[in-house]
Amino acid sequence: MKRYAFLTFTVSLMVMTACAAPAQIPSTVAPAQTQIVPTLEPTLTLTRLPIATSIQDTNGAFNVKSESIMRILEQGPEAGKCLVYGVVRFAGQPIITYTDVPPELWVRDENAGNSVDTEVVYDHLYGEYLYSLRAGTYGISAKVVLGGSYPTPGDYTSFTQVTVEEGQPTLTQDLALTRIIHLASPFDNMEPWDIGFERKRPWDTPLLESNKVLFSWDVIQEASAYSLTITEIQYNPEKNLQWDNVQTYFDKSITETRLEIELPSSPEDHFYSARLYAIGPMGNHVGSLMIRLKNGGFGWDLRFRVP
Repeated sequence: MKRYAFLTFTVSLMVMTACAAPAQIPSTVAPAQTQIVPTLEPTLTLTRLPIATSIQDTNGAFNVKSESIMRILEQGPEAGKCLVYGVVRFAGQPIITYTDVPPELWVRDENAGNSVDTEVVYDHLYGEYLYSLRAGTYGISAKVVLGGSYPTPGDYTSFTQVTVEEGQPTLTQDLALTRIIHLASPFDNMEPWDIGFERKRPWDTPLLESNKVLFSWDVIQEASAYSLTITEIQYNPEKNLQWDNVQTYFDKSITETRLEIELPSSPEDHFYSARLYAIGPMGNHVGSLMIRLKNGGFGWDLRFRVP
């Protein structure tokens, strides 16, 4: 076994019990007919955000600044492994441009569904990382926790899939973080969404006081617009998925950080699902709405009913 003659920064790997197989989120505003899959049944699940495309190195140019990572790349991978490396970024820039707090990184085997027991080399000076992985498909999670508990508005988060081919020596993949948006209305996501609320039926969500719903949130400085989608969902126990899109009432890109919309009253087995993203000047996602539950779960859509 090849050993590297220098210290590496090791990040402990955790199995996130709230994570399920990630679902694709569109990189632009979703069309009205796009199927919205609720993420609160029974607990919220992590959804994959738009990511950069994996690029296999073919010319031997590693294009890294970290001396420790460069030495590993020059030595080459262990037999049967691939060196996966890149930069942890936010809004196109290394995360170190925005915060000195190092990211928490872990890897999940997407076929086996469990975390991978491996070390990560992370260079705090340049925001560059490196993993040594065998052939397979992996999900790489990166998050920067600034608040007391994750996910707190202001934290950074990402989940990126990479596929390592048999015999592939190196693979470059930047990890594109988004910032968690602070929603102030109709719920404040500084607190768990279900505080003081107990679910008795699968479609139960908090009932608002009025069908005129105000959405408001804090500015993401790197954003030039915000994508907001509000979809009515019906619980249908006769289907395998059990959730049907009824109608999308709002699906637009706006520049303001507040919107009031009047929605039809919710039938007994219906609720609304709202998703919110901050869009950068290049069309990339730089912010996302996340909410957390009092049991530690979290997810990407906000659910509610109106009278």
